[in-house]
Amino acid sequence: MKIRYDSKATYHHFKEGDLVWMYNPKRRRGLSPKLQQNWEGSYTVVKKLNDVVYRVQRSPNTKPRVIHINRLAPHRATDHSSKDLSLPPDNKSNSPPYGAKMTTKGG
Repeated sequence: MKIRYDSKATYHHFKEGDLVWMYNPKRRRGLSPKLQQNWEGSYTVVKKLNDVVYRVQRSPNTKPRVIHINRLAPHRATDHSSKDLSLPPDNKSNSPPYGAKMTTKGG
């Protein structure tokens, strides 16, 4: 069993100062568990205590937390500047796109 687990497992190694996400499956009232976000972040790795335990901190003013490596994931920031967020070109005619139905008032 260990051989199969090790063949499919992904191992992450973090250095001091790396940004990470922390898994926190705590359920919160008022929202379906399916819609709740279980990953919190971004945390900064303060110190590696041993091979599988890290001390992380959300900001300099918060208390550091000791977290097992299984609950940490590397933080990958998305670069919004590289995405093309412009609007599609104007439709020259005033007709809706093919397949769309036009509705009119009153009938």
